[in-house]
Amino acid sequence: MIAAGLAKVNIRPYLIKIREYVASEDGHPFLKTMLLNILKEQEYDEELHVYKFGWTEDFNPVNLPELKDYVENSGVIQLLSHEIENDDPVLFENVQRLVERYYFLVYPFKLSVGQAEAWAAACHFVANEYYGFEDPLESFAEIYNSQIEETQQVLDFIRRLEEISYPII
Repeated sequence: MIAAGLAKVNIRPYLIKIREYVASEDGHPFLKTMLLNILKEQEYDEELHVYKFGWTEDFNPVNLPELKDYVENSGVIQLLSHEIENDDPVLFENVQRLVERYYFLVYPFKLSVGQAEAWAAACHFVANEYYGFEDPLESFAEIYNSQIEETQQVLDFIRRLEEISYPII
């Protein structure tokens, strides 16, 4: 709630704490993304160190892509749309929300795990699991022309994201 409230005020007085938080190993990825987005909106134009999921990198918030563009440029939504949107628009909408949630958590990092095809396959698999279907992961890897090993790696990473995001989002 405090982080969300910062969107409505000048964040410059809080920069030291924000910089410390986004660089810390302890901060939650969801809150870090919120803070980075606020810094971008308020045109903060200095490099800052960001730590998420064991990844570290310096970013300038002004130069970060918009969250929407970040998700769209991944190509995952387009692959899912091609495979399921016409046949099952409700499933597509739910899978799209999953992809957006996962990418929100890792923003602004480029994913080191899996290509777009593996992400589409794993996200489609997870959505089907939520609906109670038990189709094997291999069948989704095949649909999206992804290697099963890579798709499994992405699924393992998604499980990690689910562990930390489900109570918050």
